[in-house]
Amino acid sequence: MFMGDMPELMEIILNDLNNELYSLYSCALVDRHWFNLLFKLFVESGATLHKLGLYFSDYEINPEIFYSLGRNEQFFSRLQDLSLGGISEFNIESVNALLEILAKNTTKINALKLEHYSNYEPRTLHALEYIIKSQEQLRQFSLSGIFEYLTKFHGIISALDCQNKSLYEVIIESCTCDTEFKVLMNCKNLGILRIHDCNVEFSTQFLVLIGNLQKLQFLTLWDIYEILGDEPKIQIMQFAKLLPLTLQYLDLRNSCLSSYIDILFNNCNASLKYLLIDRHDDEKGSKALIEFCIRKKNFELCGCTFEFG
Repeated sequence: MFMGDMPELMEIILNDLNNELYSLYSCALVDRHWFNLLFKLFVESGATLHKLGLYFSDYEINPEIFYSLGRNEQFFSRLQDLSLGGISEFNIESVNALLEILAKNTTKINALKLEHYSNYEPRTLHALEYIIKSQEQLRQFSLSGIFEYLTKFHGIISALDCQNKSLYEVIIESCTCDTEFKVLMNCKNLGILRIHDCNVEFSTQFLVLIGNLQKLQFLTLWDIYEILGDEPKIQIMQFAKLLPLTLQYLDLRNSCLSSYIDILFNNCNASLKYLLIDRHDDEKGSKALIEFCIRKKNFELCGCTFEFG
């Protein structure tokens, strides 16, 4: 019965819990085979959803769900946390139908996480863009490439410009950052920027971006393999001087920047508390780290944590 071999009996049992939201929620944690029926019961019970995480490759949403959602607009009206993944050409019709309902009925999402596939069709991209633009105060945004590095974003990143006053945290994974990312320069209240496993070129444009984020507190730069230009030491020096005074956490693991750690800290004025870098045995780099701590009065006052490994 629990595996769906007796669906009519399972439906009778679950329907008996129609007005008991906490019991339905507990059932939703038991087995994904119950998903469509439980989803329908939640929608028709008058519930309002605050958090939704869907990985579409695990299941297909039945058409009757969309009919129920169309009649119960309040279900998504208070949604605050949305995560979407597993979208492919095999379930794109269900995905598009759900995205368009979300775009129509949500304005209060403050955390949005997307797993992005490079072959999204225009209808999907338009719905995602509209969802981003229609929120009142989006604070957290996360984008991760799936199967391959994302190289084109078709307005998804540009849409963040509509959230430049509220956006506080941005996480980008497995992407090649293109010109769309310049919109982040307008996000003056951005406090957290994490770039993981991305083909990020340490260029003049990247320096301009960092220089505009003067409220940044946490900065993660993984997998920076190349520094453009003939004078990388000058670029590292400029980068160090541009780091905002508010910066407390700097993660440079698996990055070519670790090779210039002496230049970085000889020119850094940020009051860092946490530094994460790769194993570093260079004498000049070690001396620069020590002098940085002394310049910040003393090691204990600075409160720096060095993690090597």
